[in-house]
Amino acid sequence: MNSLLQDCRYAVRVLRKNPGVTLVVVLSLAIGIGANSAVSSVVAALLLRPLPYPEPERLANIWLHSPRTGINRDWLSQWQYTKIRDENRSFEEAAVARLIGWSLTGRARPERLRGMRCSSSLLRMLGARACIGRLLLPEEDRPEAPQVVILSYGLWQRLFSGDPKVLGKSIVLENNTYTVVGVMSPEFRLNTEVLPALGRIDQMEIYLPFRFDPADRIHEWCNVSAIEARRLVGTGAGGY
Repeated sequence: MNSLLQDCRYAVRVLRKNPGVTLVVVLSLAIGIGANSAVSSVVAALLLRPLPYPEPERLANIWLHSPRTGINRDWLSQWQYTKIRDENRSFEEAAVARLIGWSLTGRARPERLRGMRCSSSLLRMLGARACIGRLLLPEEDRPEAPQVVILSYGLWQRLFSGDPKVLGKSIVLENNTYTVVGVMSPEFRLNTEVLPALGRIDQMEIYLPFRFDPADRIHEWCNVSAIEARRLVGTGAGGY
């Protein structure tokens, strides 16, 4: 121990005499440790820990690629999504989602909720389950379908204290009334690797049908942030 303490004191004296060298050494160590930590995190996320969904190797994202305009990755419109969904031969199933902030009213204190509109196929593709009630139905993608909503497990606990009789009750979002038809299981989480988004995709509190309007097939929704997720036929992942 005495020898170790003497070596430490000597090292400190040498470093104090050469502050420039000391600064370079410390910065080099910090950069090296930071880079190794970042690489380790990426490797662990992509290779060591697979996505928490059934058959994750069959999931892929679809983006628009416009080299003439310098856009390598852009969102799709509803019209473009329906064209790919109906005419592609590479994917077994297609889904689309759009993140939206909602104002919950009709209660003592209004509050802002993080939510998303998604096609009924999305939750099914990702192996989601409802702890009570059900998930979205294909017929609820139509604009004339009843207004329904699925709550996250956390929101169910917070707003309704985990009341199992919540099914059939109504909540008011943006002055529109929605009927609660299900509550997501507590372990379900969305992942940005499957649904890249600018917001916190892993903190969704409500899920509503996308509600495709046939009239909008003629016009592109250029101002809509549509997120495309595809399940490939066979193995492997890829996209356009």
